Amino acid sequence: MLAGAVLGGVLHVVAQAVSCDDDPSVAHPVCRVVRKDWGVPVRVTERGVRRLPLVMGGIDGVPE
Repeated sequence: MLAGAVLGGVLHVVAQAVSCDDDPSVAHPVCRVVRKDWGVPVRVTERGVRRLPLVMGGIDGVPE
């Protein structure tokens, strides 16, 4: 929720994800950490877009 006088600004989003190899025969599986920062300029309007896709690792999280 934004104050009525606020018409826009920069939305700052930070996401972090970890994925690890899933092989029970490997004693020490490899893990990867991915971190992404977005600074998205936004403008608040009555008919604005209601979804902001932020792509992390090539996927925006919504199934086709």
